[in-house]
Amino acid sequence: MSAQPFFDNVAALAVARTLGPITDPDPMMLHGESDIVRSLPERDLRSNPVSPRDGPETPCLSVCIPTHDGRAEHLRSAIDSVLSQVGDDLADGRVQVCVSDNASRDRTAEIMEIYRRRLGANRLVYHRNERNLGFTENMLRVVAAATGSYCWLLGSDDTLEPGSIADVLALLEADPALTGITTSHVVYDVRSPEQVSAVTRPILPPAGQELYVTPEETFSRLGLLFDFLSTQIVHRERWLAAVKSIGSGGIEAGLVFPLIPIMVEMVRRAPRWRFYPKEAVRHRVGTSNLDPPKGSEFDRYQTMLMGDRARVWAQLFGRRSELYRILMNQAFVIQANPYGLAHYKLQPGHTTAGDLRLLVAMTRWFWFLPQFWIRSLPVLLVPHALIPALGAVARRFGRERRASR
Repeated sequence: MSAQPFFDNVAALAVARTLGPITDPDPMMLHGESDIVRSLPERDLRSNPVSPRDGPETPCLSVCIPTHDGRAEHLRSAIDSVLSQVGDDLADGRVQVCVSDNASRDRTAEIMEIYRRRLGANRLVYHRNERNLGFTENMLRVVAAATGSYCWLLGSDDTLEPGSIADVLALLEADPALTGITTSHVVYDVRSPEQVSAVTRPILPPAGQELYVTPEETFSRLGLLFDFLSTQIVHRERWLAAVKSIGSGGIEAGLVFPLIPIMVEMVRRAPRWRFYPKEAVRHRVGTSNLDPPKGSEFDRYQTMLMGDRARVWAQLFGRRSELYRILMNQAFVIQANPYGLAHYKLQPGHTTAGDLRLLVAMTRWFWFLPQFWIRSLPVLLVPHALIPALGAVARRFGRERRASR
């Protein structure tokens, strides 16, 4: 008999008692059936046109930006990062900018009117929702409003790196059968903009392996990267077909990662996907509801995030599948390694209740990995108050060991 149900039941009770509600002023989840899902006609993911430009009026690429209240100046930076590098591609209609505004009350509408007068309605599509429909519905709406053969999904607080659009256009035109492209990115914090970090190397595909033509290799190499909006370029018709195929219920199964079920459905039906290894996106943290909070809420954030990832992957691939194990191994590298766990426990305001949250949650999700028991469990069992002392001892031991060589 598998031990997993035991861990599921015990951990669910403990996490429910210690985690508490996660509040989000820009809700992720759909509430009832999506209007966009309801309005879409039936589509066949495999028989859609795959030309990167179906006609002279069809853009090759729509940069699709969902936004919400409080993002006006960030949105301006995002749009400018596109306009600064497209030039003639925008003028001849190869590139389009599309914005869906979730009922913002700041200067977003005013700023968009300035861009509309400058660019024209065909090159800039702007739609404003009458009320905040949540992130997921807004994401669906911005793609539905676009007219490009492909859509680059871009968070309104992120920017595109110089040269990235030209490179992506070249990839799309060289391989018109692509269902999508996933790029690499860099991260910086608005509170410390000079500190820029790249994606953790162990979760990136091996150098030279950038084209994937089966669902299994695509998921195993890129699955952990599929939950980040701004690094995804998708075939628009196949996206819409996937949305229609899985429906609102399938999208809601993604929890705080509504992108993942759509991407998985696209890859299952039309598995030709490319990884673009250059860092094409500059991701800004410190502006989103899903950014890591500071202090005592940090462990809550980590347990919520990892929990939703594990649940989505288990539902999509099966908890006993090899693919689930591969993805959880990758997740372990970035969220459950001993150094990361020590970092969680050293956050200001971390408590004994936080120690318990981490212990229960990480055991629930990583119990089947041998490295969890050997490397991570000892750190989880140490009270947070003792972590600094153990760190000092480890550093001293390391110095003495190096000196003795």
